[in-house]
Amino acid sequence: MGERETSFRSHDSRDTFGFVATAFDRWADELDGRSEPSELPVIEIPIKPSPRGGSGTFLAADSEHQQWWVKPPNNNQHARVTVTETIVAAIGSLIDAPVCESSVVLLPAEIAGWEFRPGLSIQEGYAHGSRHVANAVEYRSLRNR
Repeated sequence: MGERETSFRSHDSRDTFGFVATAFDRWADELDGRSEPSELPVIEIPIKPSPRGGSGTFLAADSEHQQWWVKPPNNNQHARVTVTETIVAAIGSLIDAPVCESSVVLLPAEIAGWEFRPGLSIQEGYAHGSRHVANAVEYRSLRNR
């Protein structure tokens, strides 16, 4: 184990779920020169909360008038779920699984404060977005075994 790796581990702590949380400010020198992602969909209009599920997604439109189901980091499940959603969608796309188009989306300050669930409001920052599929029907059971 190198000196640098040791210094990262000495700043780790466990959260309430037992996951290790690293002090990412220690990575600042590793991230120098990187820029904010560009070409991300910018959510401009929150439309309505999801009528199903408990995570706290909401339907919204971006600056190009495309509709997305957005899961913000402050959803009812956990902030890490947005990362899981992004990884699963990317892997699904790589293996040609039937997944929706997805993207990291930007939630600008102009829509911050819109309540997407009782007691939960949009916060400025990045979120996970899945492109809305018009007329899609969701089944909550395995239909083709």
